[in-house]
Amino acid sequence: MHKNYLVWILPIAMAVCHPVFADCDNRDQLYAQANQEGDDNQALQLLQQIDRNCFTYAIHYLAGGLNISLRKPDAALEHLNAALKLAETDQHAKIYGLMAQAYALKGDRPRAHANLDNAVVLATESNSPDSDEYRQRLEAMPEWFKNFRKSFTQTTLEKPYSSKEIKETLTVAGRFSAQPKIDIPILFDLDSDQLTAEGRKQAVTLANALEAFLDKGQNVMVFGHTDEQGEPEHNQALSERRAEQVTGALKKRFPQFAERFSARGKGETELKFPGHTEADHRLNRRVEVRLLNGN
Repeated sequence: MHKNYLVWILPIAMAVCHPVFADCDNRDQLYAQANQEGDDNQALQLLQQIDRNCFTYAIHYLAGGLNISLRKPDAALEHLNAALKLAETDQHAKIYGLMAQAYALKGDRPRAHANLDNAVVLATESNSPDSDEYRQRLEAMPEWFKNFRKSFTQTTLEKPYSSKEIKETLTVAGRFSAQPKIDIPILFDLDSDQLTAEGRKQAVTLANALEAFLDKGQNVMVFGHTDEQGEPEHNQALSERRAEQVTGALKKRFPQFAERFSARGKGETELKFPGHTEADHRLNRRVEVRLLNGN
């Protein structure tokens, strides 16, 4: 009798302890209903009826997006990190894009910036930003991604990064890339390489953020970018002079590290956003700071 009892109880215990035996029969139906549901709360409730052991990449991804819509960034990040472990490589860019949104909701701009940049690198498959392939791949990303990327960049104009945010952005970005970078709007006089009063403050803020990296032996490359207005040759020369102005300010602050700084101009060859409005031009006028390992 006891032997028969054990024969019956063993499969039941295994079903409780092992996810292979989870009841996933209703998973696909509930996921399909949630995907079609117009109310985000209702959609999330449908997903919550699915056994967690049955969650696929697609379910975690949808749950992450719904939690972002409902302004629940921590729950979103939990699902998106799980989705990242289950997803194919070609899905990673969209996941990092949603993670950037979640961090932005938390007010964590450094992690939002780093995750967004990583999403762009993955989406464009590391093609050069001045190539047609790069622009085509970026244009093929979902509208929500392109809209968020633009609106997030706008916030850096309205509220410039602090030294702490610049330092943290470069630190987090270093986990994704051997050459972490950050785009910073540094203001110059119109069609000039002369820093405005605000631009000089921004250069000081940048210098304060870079000190720790210089102390560790890292080099700093500064790239100047213009908008598309004007002749390409003029914009190329202007971007070079502006990059030199920023590195000049940094060298003045850190004369002992003068040889660690270098400057390059990109002109209008790497526009960050397409478009021909003044708002687009403002977003494209920027300085890119990239950390390089020392020799």
